[in-house]
Amino acid sequence: YGRSLKLLSEVNRGKHIIKAILVWIVYAVRPLSIAELEHALKLDIGENVFSLREGLLTRCGNLVQVDQNSRVSVIHETVRAYLLQEHLESEFAVNKAAGQNRIADVCLAYLNSEEFRPPRSQKLMRLYQAKAAKRSPFAEYACLYFSHHLRRSQSDTVQRFSTLSTFLEANVCCWIEFVAQASAISVLTQTAKDI
Repeated sequence: YGRSLKLLSEVNRGKHIIKAILVWIVYAVRPLSIAELEHALKLDIGENVFSLREGLLTRCGNLVQVDQNSRVSVIHETVRAYLLQEHLESEFAVNKAAGQNRIADVCLAYLNSEEFRPPRSQKLMRLYQAKAAKRSPFAEYACLYFSHHLRRSQSDTVQRFSTLSTFLEANVCCWIEFVAQASAISVLTQTAKDI
């Protein structure tokens, strides 16, 4: 794996994309679909990553794989263990606290986005329902697993607490509705424990 990381470090452009992909793949609770990862990366690094499916193998070498269901994961658990080593000397080493912080922040940012804003009046309910039907592929992951990452993130940042407070004050009802429609009611109790 060291040789693969050395080859990646010789790349001239896109190292921040490679790093972001590795963080998401290593820390995601479950393998993300290509569409979920594309949206997560857009929120995370602020840019579209075009042709992600094709680019994964060229960008991340032989460290990642895409299965027949278009889910992205490390090729073997030993890759995850290698990248998480505390004393790994590589720009692509994945720091546990930073990785969980990063994913928690992206999930909370999404849950605070316009896609999860409740309608301001009954007249806008039809518009809200149409908008809810077109939510991003990342919606399910953010809704079901944000608290997992939040619990594992560092709690000493005022910004994260502020973002969580905004979500709980403004968009929590839409999140509850999404979780109920996904028949994942146990997520509600797990989130209460995590927070």
